[in-house]
Amino acid sequence: MKTIAKIDPEKEYENAKSIIDNAGKYFFDEQSLSSLDSSLESLITATRVLIEREELRRGKKKVPKKMIPKGRKKGEERKKVNKLPSERHPDLEIREDIIFPGKAPKCPCCNSIMKESGLYDVTEKLEVIPKQYYIQRNKRPKFNCGVCYGAIVNTPALPSILPSSNYSDSFIIDVTLSKFCDLIPMERYVQIAARNGLLDLPTHSLIGLTHQVSDFLYGVYLKIKAEVLQSKMLLADETTHKMLEGDETSSWYLWGFFCSTASYFEAHGTRSGDVAIEFLKESKAENLITDGYTGYNKAVKHIKKEYNRDVVLVDCNAHALRYFKEVGDEW
Repeated sequence: MKTIAKIDPEKEYENAKSIIDNAGKYFFDEQSLSSLDSSLESLITATRVLIEREELRRGKKKVPKKMIPKGRKKGEERKKVNKLPSERHPDLEIREDIIFPGKAPKCPCCNSIMKESGLYDVTEKLEVIPKQYYIQRNKRPKFNCGVCYGAIVNTPALPSILPSSNYSDSFIIDVTLSKFCDLIPMERYVQIAARNGLLDLPTHSLIGLTHQVSDFLYGVYLKIKAEVLQSKMLLADETTHKMLEGDETSSWYLWGFFCSTASYFEAHGTRSGDVAIEFLKESKAENLITDGYTGYNKAVKHIKKEYNRDVVLVDCNAHALRYFKEVGDEW
């Protein structure tokens, strides 16, 4: 069967038929030639059947995978990695500024005033005017000493949220506000940017920017908490807060503590009064305005018992008025 599988029956049939036709003119009569031709037809039919059966038994022929050598070939240049925004997004407008220091630096070797060298440190950041994207290119002159030629001093880069990032402060703020104020998912933000000419934004990088700006603003968050803790008149409330991912507990609570000038929030997986106790322990509050939730009663009693400090619990008039309205509607 293996030998049959290697035979091309069509080709062999044509060769045999040609030989028979040529020889038949001289050696066979018309009836013998017709009989031989019929036997040849039956033979090729049987061969086809045998080959088809063999193919069914073996299954479909597997095409060998093309072997692609890993790494670079000898003498082949390394592929260029486009790191600058102007290379990644060549269709964006480039705006270029030259940033000079307040005054020319002094040479660290001989203390002479340095002059411009003609060289620059070039940094690029993606900038945005709401839904209008462009690339801001900043060129920072390098200074060398014309006296001793012993050093080169660079113009410092402008301060930013992420100094080593290709994303500017305006871009990071726009992404963060879109996510947390407009509730726009990052995948949708990428689509919006694409419609405005900025293609191929990596979604995971944008999510990472929101984490970075959170770390950047953490000090402000603590300052807000400190301001609320100093208030003698404290307001508190809590509401359900769904955790979409990252935790087994889906029903969380967003706790808010407020004074006349600031609002501070914490997320917790519980509505227990222990959250209010922890905040009141650090607080200088003398009055606590709430909606009447019993967890705050527990907190105030605990502060009195453990720290011998009086916090007057004040019920919210808006909540009390709501109950009167509900009773009025029933009557």
